[in-house]
Amino acid sequence: MVRPFIGAIAMRHSHWFVVLVAILFSSMEVRADESWNPIADPGAVVVSGHARFTVLTPGLVRIEWSPDGTFEDRASQVVVNRRLPVPKFTKRMERDLRVSTQPAAINAPPHDASTDEGGRVLVLRTDRIEIRHLQDGKPLTSSNLSVTARIGPGETWQLTAPPFPQCRNVDGGPNLGGTVRTLDGVSGSTPLPDGILSRTGWYHLDDSNTLVFDDGPDPWIGPRRRDGAIDWYFFAYGADYQQALRDFT
Repeated sequence: MVRPFIGAIAMRHSHWFVVLVAILFSSMEVRADESWNPIADPGAVVVSGHARFTVLTPGLVRIEWSPDGTFEDRASQVVVNRRLPVPKFTKRMERDLRVSTQPAAINAPPHDASTDEGGRVLVLRTDRIEIRHLQDGKPLTSSNLSVTARIGPGETWQLTAPPFPQCRNVDGGPNLGGTVRTLDGVSGSTPLPDGILSRTGWYHLDDSNTLVFDDGPDPWIGPRRRDGAIDWYFFAYGADYQQALRDFT
């Protein structure tokens, strides 16, 4: 019923039909331009060797690594807006400190790195996240990166490191599940993939392999420029699941 009706309008009032379509698409383009802000505020960005950290909210930090030290600023299929108010955070450099990867004790403050001749360590901290990165130029692993998340009231922190296995829904793990892309072929129940909400109080989102939107006037998806680059988002929210969803959306 819709197609013949539109066809009749187009034939009888072709001029006004074209005008209405033009207005519709121009308004859609304006809304897209206003809502897609993939380039973060420079005040939220900290570069550490071949790594880059973008503090999006107190409980959400983007973590990147690139073989040549250049990074991706285009919108991805998952993240289209990074232009957020810069939250309060601190940063400092510690000399000759290697990242500690031992789990932090419950009700303990963020861990201290042990003294070593490993290089320079960036320490980046918000109210909910502390990141320690050893500037060795290598891809991010537990040997050069640790993330400590504030997951409870007071000073309850938990230490983790790549590949961040604790938040996954493996063998009845703590993840509360996400959404399926389609229900085609599904009859009855179906397993859910991981979502950002986890009983651990934090989540690691890997956005490294999604497609990105190009910079043209009519953005379209395409491949990323650099193979092997890392593009992660680390959420820390404790039991405040609503805040996690606000950070994600």
